Amino acid sequence: MRGAGTPAQFPARVGPARLTEAWIRFATFALALALCAPAARATELGANYNQYLPDVYNGALARAGVRWVRGFVNVQRNYLTFDAPNRSVITGVLEANIAQQGDRVSGSADILAVQAVDKLIEVKGMKVRGERLKTILSLKTDFKVGCVEEKPAACAGVPSVGTPQMRDLVTAIHDRLLANNLGAYVDILVVGNEPMFETPVADAARYGEFLDLLVAELVKLRAAQGWGFRIFAGALNKASTLKQDPILEAVIDVVNRNPHVDGLDMHLHVDSVGEADADLDFVRNAKGVTKDIITTEFSLVGLWTQKAEDKLGYWGEVRGYPQDTTFRDWLNLLLMRAGDGHPVPPAEFMSFFRSRYWYTEQWFADFFAVLERHRLLAATYGLQSTPVVPPLQYKPHALLWVVNFVWNGSLFGLGPDGFYVDNPIVAPEFARIAKKQWPQ
Repeated sequence: MRGAGTPAQFPARVGPARLTEAWIRFATFALALALCAPAARATELGANYNQYLPDVYNGALARAGVRWVRGFVNVQRNYLTFDAPNRSVITGVLEANIAQQGDRVSGSADILAVQAVDKLIEVKGMKVRGERLKTILSLKTDFKVGCVEEKPAACAGVPSVGTPQMRDLVTAIHDRLLANNLGAYVDILVVGNEPMFETPVADAARYGEFLDLLVAELVKLRAAQGWGFRIFAGALNKASTLKQDPILEAVIDVVNRNPHVDGLDMHLHVDSVGEADADLDFVRNAKGVTKDIITTEFSLVGLWTQKAEDKLGYWGEVRGYPQDTTFRDWLNLLLMRAGDGHPVPPAEFMSFFRSRYWYTEQWFADFFAVLERHRLLAATYGLQSTPVVPPLQYKPHALLWVVNFVWNGSLFGLGPDGFYVDNPIVAPEFARIAKKQWPQ
């Protein structure tokens, strides 16, 4: 055995000239790789309005600098009729809701979705910084209509392909897209909206068959009308948590297998930015989804809700609140005060979060960086919330959605210019990201 440091163990030293030459060759090779590699595509930021598209204020879209606008319609609730009293069987298409012209009343879009799609058509004609906005319409298909635990047979479920019920379901979607030439104004059409929560597990195979059938019908309709929308399936929520969920598996199978499906929609309502990363990693790597991915809803609502019973403690005491006031109770109080015309100052709201060990100052930017790292095409976030009368009140275990919005009339009211006040935990980072996606 040779002693340490003998020539047999260590090569001769490399001279300075040779070392410099080696580094030059390495740097040249690395630069060549960088120049040849495809540039990472930036994720485009948009505004999500869910079923409340009638609340879209065009001035807000222009001020936000978003590129996309997204909303959804509830097909079963708005466009189909069911038997009574169980509502377990589709009996026809509610043509009156498809054809009528509705009044634009805030919040009524969940009842008469015609207002929502009319607004989407109007939005498609808008320009922001000289470019037309792009639109996403999600088709929410709730197959748990009539479901109650004590009467499982009352659940509507997914009708089988070839039945009159399936024919009516597809016809309602077909007719809705034809009415007012709606299909011409949609850039991405998403079939499904959190089906893992709205489809009986036993119907997973039928749900996959439904998606394939609907996609085939949409492709034919699109070709016949000369439309150009892309078709995505979705939207998957809690993907890495529900890894073995049969509905999730059915959706991913259709995305990966069906050549007419252009991509996947995901909802990233999470407890942490790390969970969002895990959801996307699961879909991209474990499930092999190589097609485009969008997220039409994303937030840290899981974190806000997880901390709902946190006490205000000393921070609250010095501001006149009992120390044992919970975060949820404080939010309810703020909602009432805003409804009475006395909204909380944004600086006070911000100081609460800064007093919490669990709050990360630039969480929105960190979240968006995860989306870009996973090469998402677009991400739409809740842009504005309007004051609710009477004020909304959050009961125990309710998800604290109100914390999310960029411009939050529900909590902060309106500013001196009559516009919604910035939500300080979201708006600064949202504005910086939105500004970067446009030529300066």
